[in-house]
Amino acid sequence: MSEAKERYNRLISIVNSNLSNHNINNITFENYDNLDISIYNYPLSKLLSIDDDKEFLYEVFYKILDRIIDKNTLNHLLLKLKNREIKREKIIKNIFNSQERIIKNTYIDFNK
Repeated sequence: MSEAKERYNRLISIVNSNLSNHNINNITFENYDNLDISIYNYPLSKLLSIDDDKEFLYEVFYKILDRIIDKNTLNHLLLKLKNREIKREKIIKNIFNSQERIIKNTYIDFNK
């Protein structure tokens, strides 16, 4: 693990530890490996390469909608993925085609 990635992960740990000390919910941060990629031309392959479903959903919302996923949507989509009722590509396309994404003008490069 690179020194920068270690610092980033330590910072996340410190922030969440401090929040826990004050009975405040933890914050979910973007994946370190994807921080340097623009949300205005994000490669589809990067999202699909994330192994963990929960981490995948957080990144999809960060990169396509530039915000955190709400708990109800997270739980709903996790269940659908677990039960194989929806594929990751469909989640990405649904969010990509949403009015919110259009307003925010983010972009997913479906060719990368």
